[in-house]
Amino acid sequence: MVLVMEVDVEPPEFYPIIDKFIVARIEEGFSALGARVRRVRVGVVPEDGKLGLDVHVILEKESGLLPEELPVFTSSLLEKAIENANESFGSWNNVRFYLKRLKVREVEEESRPDLKNVRLSVPSPVEREKTEKLAKGLLLWLIDRNFIVRGITVELTSLEPPAFKITIELENELDPVERKKLADAVVDKTTGYAETLFGSKPVVESVDVLSPAGNTPLH
Repeated sequence: MVLVMEVDVEPPEFYPIIDKFIVARIEEGFSALGARVRRVRVGVVPEDGKLGLDVHVILEKESGLLPEELPVFTSSLLEKAIENANESFGSWNNVRFYLKRLKVREVEEESRPDLKNVRLSVPSPVEREKTEKLAKGLLLWLIDRNFIVRGITVELTSLEPPAFKITIELENELDPVERKKLADAVVDKTTGYAETLFGSKPVVESVDVLSPAGNTPLH
């Protein structure tokens, strides 16, 4: 079963902006911890050239964070997202986003995919826990999008900056164009996850997507 995150934005005309700059960052941040965001509600309040954001996040109890840590972690994600939004969309349109109110709560998890038959490999001994979280986040992201994953390998090849080589083995039949498109999407997801986990922008050295139809290296 594919679990789709619900996104509600009021007024709805702000949906494309909020989904791109705010919601995507929240999802990436929690996915990097192996947690699923169930729902995000954002109320946008225009005030004298500013856009106040009233944010409510509902996630499943798999974040590994203590209850008192959840608001701090979520607020940190939002601060970075708002900073990026202000530097791009805000500067182009002469508006500023700011966080007006934040509410975070956890709910019991829905059924999650069985990962016992998926081979997850992290060859690097350095920063192993963070790299495993990154690999698991990528794995859940792939499964949620109906890919049948046989295995995933995430190798951390350096720390400054963090650099990765990634191999994904699928049972899905993908043509070369589909494999290349997926490889590019994996680069984007890895960048977001690694920035959350390692605190700096990573380098993705290679992504190999293996399927019964062939192999697509990114480089």
